[in-house]
Amino acid sequence: MTLTDTAGAIAFQGSTHATTLNTAAKGYSVAFTGATNVVDNAATFSNTGGVTLGGTTNTFTGGVTSTASTTTLNSTVRANGAAIVLGATTLGGNSVLDTTNNGGVSAGAGITAGAITGAGFTLGLNAGTGGAISGTSADNVGTLTLTNSGSTTFSGARGPGTAGTVTLTDTAGASALQDRPPAAAPKTAARGSRGRAPGGP
Repeated sequence: MTLTDTAGAIAFQGSTHATTLNTAAKGYSVAFTGATNVVDNAATFSNTGGVTLGGTTNTFTGGVTSTASTTTLNSTVRANGAAIVLGATTLGGNSVLDTTNNGGVSAGAGITAGAITGAGFTLGLNAGTGGAISGTSADNVGTLTLTNSGSTTFSGARGPGTAGTVTLTDTAGASALQDRPPAAAPKTAARGSRGRAPGGP
């Protein structure tokens, strides 16, 4: 599937399975809103008009990169042990980023996100036992759940406008929240993870 150019939006409203997805650096938007969507190759959204990943699940078997424009999430986005790399991200509903493909690849892979605008919705991040989670800021995320990772770092503020809850379930290394949020201390599970918020408790 090659999306070269259009004057407006390209919308896949039913369940979609593409062996390859190629996009161009043009101003159109792309939306997947069918219940179940699968892209087999390592997909890069080069279009600059926005990307929407809705429906129930969007599986990018070879991983996905969407940094050329804002990505709107309203679904579970999975990769099969490959990286998920997003730029500025807006939540349009409760969402999950999971590089273990629902536990099929326990080691997972890295998850990278730019500034996250939560609109009060929840976001779960699962990078498996080996994948690193790296983010900048997150505002008005109802609950940010870090399910598993090799390490987790958020370099910017969480909740600079509207504070939310951070839940740390498990990680093989350190979880570093490097800019103190105006919210309560993170909730942590009784496992090997180490939550750290410099300058805070």
